Amino acid sequence: MAGIAIVITFFAVAAYALPAPTTKKPEYLAGIALIIVGAGLVILGIVNWRRSAGKPIGTGPKWLQAVGRLGPWSSLALALGLNLRPKSILLGAAGGIFLANPSLSRASSVAVLVIYSVVAASTVGAPIIATLIAPNEMEKKLLAVRNWMEKNNKVISLLIAIMIGIFIIGYGMTRL
Repeated sequence: MAGIAIVITFFAVAAYALPAPTTKKPEYLAGIALIIVGAGLVILGIVNWRRSAGKPIGTGPKWLQAVGRLGPWSSLALALGLNLRPKSILLGAAGGIFLANPSLSRASSVAVLVIYSVVAASTVGAPIIATLIAPNEMEKKLLAVRNWMEKNNKVISLLIAIMIGIFIIGYGMTRL
């Protein structure tokens, strides 16, 4: 969650530092930035999908196979580092641009940042909490989900990147 919050905060501060637009609509620059970020996500999804076209189904990155053997500090470093991937940076940029909305107070911006970070981290946090509560039941379910995700990783990544990218483009267009 800390890594997510750091990336979004960085882009929110950067968005606040942008010069005030000279157009009639004050959100014009934010709209253009969101369209660029959304297009970047769509392109990134397509490029990653095309790159993986020759790889056998079910093969993921080698580093992912070693995650289960990491200690707590290595896990923390990996978690923070994962927020520096292109997809994470683009999503953080979109979140930061949303936060830089002049109609939000600082308290509202902080609340949105916390909520966004919690929701974004829930895909990792929820299974961990469920495993702590019921380890025997969750192990079978998590292994089944892992196998399914390994088999469908390419399509999942493509669809997520494209759907979020299109949403961000659409939102950016409404700000023009």
